[in-house]
Amino acid sequence: MKSLNIFTIFCTLFLSQIFSTFASPLPIPAENIINIEKKSFTPFELHTSAIYFLKPSNWGDDIYAYHYSEDNSMNTYPYQKWPGRKMKKMDGFYYDIFYNQYFMTGNRKVIFTDGKNQVPGVMETGFNLVIDAVYNQD
Repeated sequence: MKSLNIFTIFCTLFLSQIFSTFASPLPIPAENIINIEKKSFTPFELHTSAIYFLKPSNWGDDIYAYHYSEDNSMNTYPYQKWPGRKMKKMDGFYYDIFYNQYFMTGNRKVIFTDGKNQVPGVMETGFNLVIDAVYNQD
């Protein structure tokens, strides 16, 4: 009886190995295989860079950076809602925020606010968004 159990286990393992090795899902037409092999993709690396803001002394401590583009095709999902993303406080009056460099193209603009004050002013065009730039109220 013991040898029968061992034989059954051996046969089961052997057959499962054969079926898993030679099993194939639905056949793929040759023209699809050729098209798949011809596709290539542009390499993409994720790089982040910071922008910095020197907060005016009369502003609150929660500073936000709102970025947008004057080219509507660059304002893609996910849309950023006002007042933007909260910046991280560094030393003294300096704040920073990191962006994917992909979003720092296409005539991007940035506006800074604490919820009460903002630069550039209301209805004014934002500053040009420049990698590693330090912005202030001027």
